[in-house]
Amino acid sequence: MAAEQGDSGGEYDTILSGGSVLDGSGSAPFQADIGIVEDRIRFIGDLSTAHASLVIPAKGRFVAPGFIDIHTHSDISATFDPGQASALAMGVTTQVVGNCGFGIGFALEEDRFAFEMRALAAHGARIRWKSFREHLDVVESGGFGTNYVPLAGQGTLRKRVMGIEDRRPDATEMAAMRRELELALEAGAWGISSGLEYPPSSFADEAELTDLCRVAAAHGGIYATHLRNEGDLLVEAVQEALNVAEGAGIALQLSHHKAEGKANWGKVRETLQRVDQARDRGIDVQLDQYPYTAFMTGLGIQTLPRWALAGSSEEISARLTEPAQRAKIAQEIRASHPDWEGLDADSPWRLMRIGVCRGRPELQGESIAALSEAAGSNPIDLVLDLIAETGGYVSAVNFSMGEEDIATVMRYPWTSIGSDGVGTHPGGTSAAD
Repeated sequence: MAAEQGDSGGEYDTILSGGSVLDGSGSAPFQADIGIVEDRIRFIGDLSTAHASLVIPAKGRFVAPGFIDIHTHSDISATFDPGQASALAMGVTTQVVGNCGFGIGFALEEDRFAFEMRALAAHGARIRWKSFREHLDVVESGGFGTNYVPLAGQGTLRKRVMGIEDRRPDATEMAAMRRELELALEAGAWGISSGLEYPPSSFADEAELTDLCRVAAAHGGIYATHLRNEGDLLVEAVQEALNVAEGAGIALQLSHHKAEGKANWGKVRETLQRVDQARDRGIDVQLDQYPYTAFMTGLGIQTLPRWALAGSSEEISARLTEPAQRAKIAQEIRASHPDWEGLDADSPWRLMRIGVCRGRPELQGESIAALSEAAGSNPIDLVLDLIAETGGYVSAVNFSMGEEDIATVMRYPWTSIGSDGVGTHPGGTSAAD
């Protein structure tokens, strides 16, 4: 927060009077007036003899620069809720969007983008662009309540070029992804993001990610990644991200850093040590977190083997209703998570609650354990039935992180806070979710 030009007795459009100023430097707050002309701070100090069209009393309040929310998905709501009141109410004036490999700017109004079209259609919106640049034009023409910092979502980019296929790209497809990414960076993307727990982002290997990150690095961009695993294989997933960053020569952002599941609590100490070691080697690595003990994502993402998530929602549902494939999926789940079979007091299903389920809104907020007990059903069978019934359009809130881990990551000097939210406003179309 730096003043440009002004004087203590001048004319201003707005004066914030008598607040405790936090200037962003880390120094102690100090009491001062702030004089603003148009959209610029012109003076910080004593403005008791100055005049302004609007004087806002700020005594007893803190005055600070706008916050940067470094991890959001507000590109989803940008075209149907441009006011972004929920972000502004928290003091957020800049949002980094397009995280976790999901970048709505790469989506097209085609069947393979059914997920993206459904996300917009629920709010009366649709995809009205053919390119990343056109998406930015649509957002700019409609106005947006905060600064808009887009990342190019690698998962949606891969879907644009290859569809939802679990295989390596051929040379032509790789060239097409590089070119689409380059166009997005030239249009205004600040880097690339991946969501390696989500198909089709998860189908990319380390070499493919490194190749794309080299393109972003050449344009001065960053690489933000939702790791391939945030639980049992957290340390290995962090190492993969570090390998990509080092191989591509790109700055790395570890998204919403955490350790899922009680058995993995404490692993963040090792991952932060690896970050320190990478920084000592000259790699620019930082991370962000949301400061709460729960996360929300697709129920299928949290429970199904990766191969079972390939293809369209119809194909996923078909696998879960075909007896042989369903049996194979259930067997793999039980082998990977032997503690998921029962419903005792320590069952992980008691920590998992249905989030958004538009097809069955009466289930929202209920734990998997409670639903299984009420139905007299095995929890794994109940989950498979629900994913099949909804085509995978059901999320779950999982209360599986430890407070001590959160404090450890928050104290780390290279951590920023991000909401992982979607900007909206009270009473808007998102309020029904």
